[in-house]
Amino acid sequence: MNRRTDRLVTIPEDELQRFKPFVRYYARGNVIMKEGQTSDMCLFLLRQGAVEVTKQMGTQQSVLDRIEAVDVFGEMAVIAQGPRSAAITVVSERAVVYAFDSASLPVILANPDWQMVILKRLISAIHQRSEQQDRIQLQFERLSDEFDRQQGKIQHLEIERDNLRLLIEQHAIALREVLGMIQTLHNVTTLLENLRPQFFDAVPRLIGAYQRDLKAEPIAPKRSDLEFFYRTSVIGEALYEAASLHAGPGKS
Repeated sequence: MNRRTDRLVTIPEDELQRFKPFVRYYARGNVIMKEGQTSDMCLFLLRQGAVEVTKQMGTQQSVLDRIEAVDVFGEMAVIAQGPRSAAITVVSERAVVYAFDSASLPVILANPDWQMVILKRLISAIHQRSEQQDRIQLQFERLSDEFDRQQGKIQHLEIERDNLRLLIEQHAIALREVLGMIQTLHNVTTLLENLRPQFFDAVPRLIGAYQRDLKAEPIAPKRSDLEFFYRTSVIGEALYEAASLHAGPGKS
């Protein structure tokens, strides 16, 4: 240690008395500051001892830094006016800390030695925050570009989804139409089956009435044709027998 550091680390009794309202004593393992803490938002002057700066990284507590007297910590919360970004734990046998709230900062700045320590620390913190902001900005730009790409993909997928939905609707309409036609054919077929005997019974009478009105002579069908139509159920038994009476010769 140089002479200046020796003079700062060795705390005169009159200094302890003068800064008695700000003095705090800690033992090894004591936690001075917790990560995420929003109370006791002071800037700390580590007057004697050493502390460790840690931060929760996933499931593990990672060591970021080790600070030895004389130095300051807790300045980030003073700059950002937000929760503590890291935890501070004593790693020396003992530590003496001066805790200054915002209203008491002029007291610590009045000391030329401490003033330089704090200014260097604050400048370093601002520089770190600036670099962090640059990294965040770059990450934001990358994420923004990725978001735009994904947004384009999403829009394309939405168009495909709409086209698929329209196709499904068209298929559904076509299917309903086919089912309707099948139902209609079924109904007509059933109706024809019910009416077929009456229809074929009425055909000879209708033909006879038509011939009388036109005074036309009927053309007798061939017996072979009548038998074919009868076997294939095109004509019924009544029509077959009636037509057979006037059927002409043909291949049987």
